[in-house]
Amino acid sequence: MEYDFYYADIRLSITVKADAGNVFADLTSEERLAFQQLVYLAANSFVYARSLFIVRQAMLQAEIDRLKDKGS
Repeated sequence: MEYDFYYADIRLSITVKADAGNVFADLTSEERLAFQQLVYLAANSFVYARSLFIVRQAMLQAEIDRLKDKGS
């Protein structure tokens, strides 16, 4: 199974492989969809956490710049 995710500035490709044959062959279509939703949830959680980190870094940098300007 392979999944590709495209966001504004990131391309995330997830490939799920198994050691023993095609373990996904016995899954029902509902089970496959549930697994796909789990993968999407994990990818979206990663992007959300990354976005929070980037915003926080920008806020910290703005505060550092403000303090430098205030000290000058």
